Amino acid sequence: MSLIHDGLPCMDNDDLRRGKPTNHKAFGEAIVVLVGDALLPLAFEHVASRTIDV
Repeated sequence: MSLIHDGLPCMDNDDLRRGKPTNHKAFGEAIVVLVGDALLPLAFEHVASRTIDV
């Protein structure tokens, strides 16, 4: 789960984050779900590619 998902109506349903509209208010719920789902594997790929010796 990410902060992108966290603002969704099914989670905490915030309208604002740090004084600005949350992503689902600015771009719509469907786009936010897709973006959040797409960013999670990219984050794991980024970490995995930089921790080869771990």
